[in-house]
Amino acid sequence: MRAGEDAVIRELHMKNPGIQTVSHRAEPIRARVHWVRYHAQGARLLCMVALTAVLAACGGGDGGGGQPPPLTGMVTTIAGTPGQAGSSDGSIAQARFNAPQGVAVTDAGVVYVADTGNHTIRRIGADGVVSTLAGTAGASGAVDGTGAAARFTSPAHLVLGPDGSLYASDAGIVRKITQAGVVTTVQQVNSLLAIDANGNLYSYGPDASVMRTTPAGATSTVVAKPPVDSQMQQGFYFAFAIDGQGNFYTAERVVSPTGSLPKFGLVRKFNAQGVQAATASVVFPTGLVVDNAGRPYAACGGAVSNQFPSGTTTGCSAVLAFDGTFAASTLAGVDQALRSPPGYTEGTGSADGPGATARFKFPAALAVSAAGIYVADTGNHTVRRIQP
Repeated sequence: MRAGEDAVIRELHMKNPGIQTVSHRAEPIRARVHWVRYHAQGARLLCMVALTAVLAACGGGDGGGGQPPPLTGMVTTIAGTPGQAGSSDGSIAQARFNAPQGVAVTDAGVVYVADTGNHTIRRIGADGVVSTLAGTAGASGAVDGTGAAARFTSPAHLVLGPDGSLYASDAGIVRKITQAGVVTTVQQVNSLLAIDANGNLYSYGPDASVMRTTPAGATSTVVAKPPVDSQMQQGFYFAFAIDGQGNFYTAERVVSPTGSLPKFGLVRKFNAQGVQAATASVVFPTGLVVDNAGRPYAACGGAVSNQFPSGTTTGCSAVLAFDGTFAASTLAGVDQALRSPPGYTEGTGSADGPGATARFKFPAALAVSAAGIYVADTGNHTVRRIQP
């Protein structure tokens, strides 16, 4: 992803926010809904809709109670303009971003953005005014300081600490940014990807494992480095998340031994003891977040480029939600889209709307608050929310 590509931060208005799990009993209903969507016509459509309604009322046709359907999301753009990179502050309509790859949000509705292509940290106030909190657009570096005097080099992952300070992964080091815009370097050799309620930082260890650093500076390994798979491909962690019970989640990409682009990815769940509890295959995972109910979400923003000789790829530009069995469904955007040369644009775009009608362009980080889920839509230069 070039830093000059558009990035949109979009707001996802989610239907059914209280739903936490979807059991296997929901599968018969879900299958029929999909059949109606893609295959039914005329009288067959009416019959299947009627059957779906009856099954839902009767507990899915398996003798059990009714089960909630998978989540869907209504997507709207709340800051930035698709296709227009820039660094302007001002109102939502005036503001411009440049390939943002990080987002964080407070319970008060203040959104912070790692504006990667501009080398800055931006703030979107609850009043809708966008300002630059730290750094100077177009000026890169690794200088501590306050406000415009500080320098970043393509800041990416951004998390909000329990004290209200921000932490950013910045070209291999970790920077702390206070709400007053005071920037200091916290770690010199690691990239931060998560923080918990006690202020423990989670970052890459020197051996590609996940390392925890306490506020006192003590370090320990939380999760070992990804294993080599059956095809001798070594994975690497790209994003982390942690829930209120201490469960740890990783977004993992796999690269071939020859160093080619990432082929595919996994989202893994580990318990508090670091033992793997669940895993799901995801095309090119780019971001993770867990809401207050313990439901994980993943952003995917890339393509599997291993289909030859046609050159066709399988791409994903979507936000996925995981149920209680760790099965993923598409909350918004398009997952598993076949893309063909020369444009490789299938399944991408900048359309607002519900569920699968929405379009993203290589979304990256996710953030969640009581107000909803926010997405850094890197390729569109914008910002979004999943609102109860």
